[in-house]
Amino acid sequence: MRLFITTMYRRNKFSPDQERWREHASGPLDTPGIIVYYIKKGNSFALPGIGIFVNKHEPLLTGYIQHEYGHYLQYKSRNMNFAGYLVRIGIPSALNLLLGASSYEHDRMEIELEATALAHNFYGRFSVLNNSSFPISSANLQPVLPPKVKRAVRRFKNFIIGGGK
Repeated sequence: MRLFITTMYRRNKFSPDQERWREHASGPLDTPGIIVYYIKKGNSFALPGIGIFVNKHEPLLTGYIQHEYGHYLQYKSRNMNFAGYLVRIGIPSALNLLLGASSYEHDRMEIELEATALAHNFYGRFSVLNNSSFPISSANLQPVLPPKVKRAVRRFKNFIIGGGK
C-alpha cells in the first residue's frame, strides 16, 4: 500500500509545543499540537510527533480527523514516547486491519474505543463522534482480535522486548 501525500499544510495555528490538548476544542477541526495531512489513498492514521494523515476523499472526514486526534490524546495522556505509542497502539491497530478484521470489529477494539472517547470529550459540542460509525461505549465490547493477529502482536512485542531475537 502506497501513501500519496497531496497537501502538507497545518489545519491549525497552534505549535506542537503548546499544551492546549488538555483543554477543549475551539472548533470541529481543531487539532492543537499536531498537523493534519491529506493523502489520496489509504486509511487514516496518526503518528504522534509527525501528524495525522487522512484520506481527503473520505465521506466522514471530520469524524476521522477527530478520531485520529483521539490517538494523539492517548499518546499525550499516557505520556508515551513514539516507540511506546507504536508498540501499544499503532501497530496492534494496524495489524488488526491488515490481517482482516472488519471495520465493525476494528472500531470496537479497546484502544479504538478509548481514542474515540477521548476525542469525543475533547471536542465536546463540536464532536461528530459517539455514533454507529465511531462508537465510544464498551458495553458491547467483544474480543475482536483474530488468533493470527494476537500471535503477530505477541511476536512483535517479544521481538522488541527481547532485543530482536
